[in-house]
Amino acid sequence: MQIHQTAAVTGRSSIVYDAPFYVLILECWSGGRYEACRIVLGTTEPTGADLLLFLDRLNFRKLPWSRAVPESPPKAKKGYRAEKRKILRECADFRHVHSMAEFTLKRQRAEMLADRKQDAAREREDAKRERFRLHREKQKNRHRGKA
Repeated sequence: MQIHQTAAVTGRSSIVYDAPFYVLILECWSGGRYEACRIVLGTTEPTGADLLLFLDRLNFRKLPWSRAVPESPPKAKKGYRAEKRKILRECADFRHVHSMAEFTLKRQRAEMLADRKQDAAREREDAKRERFRLHREKQKNRHRGKA
């Protein structure tokens, strides 16, 4: 997360139950950019004291923040239902997404998955080329009579 010292930072946190875990979702707006972070708290419901202790020890700079998205901070003028409709329209690509934070985190996971798939395909192709090269070398040596 890149925070400029002159930019005003606004944040919001929420705890959701994503069976079987309780998850802390942190949202941050700074300089017209929106970032989100998801932290798994555990299987038991956290108490107020546990949360205060956890947040006190938390290093915000080392958290796995999503990529920055140009977004303005939420405005209280919009009604709840209008905001919900806007989020559902934006999140139509992902199922069971009900907030901008979930949308940002799901998009980040989808990008990471696509990157992993490309890396795996590249590694498979390299392994295939290496096997073919070894096979050809073995055939050449057999042909020369050095088996």
